[in-house]
Amino acid sequence: MKIFIKQNWFKLCILLIVFSILSLLFIKIPNTEREEKQDCNIAKIDLNGELFVSESELSTDNTNDTASETIVQEIERAKEDRHIKGIILNVNSVGGSMVGGEQIMQALKASKKPTVALINEEGLSASYFASTGANKIIASKFSDVVDIGITASYVENSQKDTQEGLTFVPLATGKYKDMFNLDKPMTDEEKDIVMKHIKVAHDNFVAGVAENRHLSLDTVKSFAIGLTMTAEDAFKNGFIDQIGGIQEVKDYFKKETGKDIKICK
Repeated sequence: MKIFIKQNWFKLCILLIVFSILSLLFIKIPNTEREEKQDCNIAKIDLNGELFVSESELSTDNTNDTASETIVQEIERAKEDRHIKGIILNVNSVGGSMVGGEQIMQALKASKKPTVALINEEGLSASYFASTGANKIIASKFSDVVDIGITASYVENSQKDTQEGLTFVPLATGKYKDMFNLDKPMTDEEKDIVMKHIKVAHDNFVAGVAENRHLSLDTVKSFAIGLTMTAEDAFKNGFIDQIGGIQEVKDYFKKETGKDIKICK
């Protein structure tokens, strides 16, 4: 009987030891994840390629493009995460949708946490507009930036269709319904209508940059000719705040938060 009790007691001890080890292992994993999350305190959100509004617009052939709805969601998550002390918009984009650029810009402006737009090779047009919502814009000395202008240009196929024996047959209600049909030439009246819309978008672009960058309308208008700028020229004229890279970004956040900086991957 004594031998039986000792054997059972020994088995029970072994089971308790195994259970304790497993418990420690299972507890340790999530704790480690939380510690790593707490240690990472700056959110990095990438704006790459061409900018669209919706993920449904992204091409499966080019996974480098970006949707503003995704970026805005990431900004909102970073704003709500108590471990995150600042947000980097990491930009390498030729632009795209001005609506998308405006959405990102507004999301950054609404952040109570410090924000930086870090422009790498390119931060142009709509992606530059998005960047102006950040508290600070930093660009590499090799960056191409700004490019304030609006385009709706397209290739019209009517002459090619004629050469191939094709005839466009207009069947539409509404005088201007076929205005952007690629198989018909656009009339002067239609061009005037489109240019009025483009002019409104252009003026809104200029006004937004002037407001966000604290520049006069005349200053922004003088550069709003659809050309890129070097980082040096952009810095001299107030379109960016600093020439630099990731170290300058870290220095800014450390100054603003008073904490050691670790950028989330």
